[in-house]
Amino acid sequence: MISITIMLVIFIALAVVWYVIQKRTNVIKKQFTLEQISDVMAKDESIVKTIKQARVFQGISFLAVLLILWTIFENYPTRYYLVLLVVLQLMTTARQYFLYLAWQRCAFLINKNT
Repeated sequence: MISITIMLVIFIALAVVWYVIQKRTNVIKKQFTLEQISDVMAKDESIVKTIKQARVFQGISFLAVLLILWTIFENYPTRYYLVLLVVLQLMTTARQYFLYLAWQRCAFLINKNT
């Protein structure tokens, strides 16, 4: 019972972190035009690498969803899919953080060029 509570607390904490990162990313996105962002991304390889790393986390999240569905259909105990749910939220938060880093880098390079 305690382990389930701990996992739920971790899940909620990760969801809050994801929400904060998402809000910050949206603020950065709204400051620039698509043309500015495209120009910077074409010139800087580190942004592209960061986005590729975020896609890896997205793939791991997809696998976690499949494993969650499998554990539910096979009638495993609740703690198994709660662990997978925490892994899913962790990967989603990590993905969002990497995208936030890429947007921050874009904003830095755009502000530096103007």
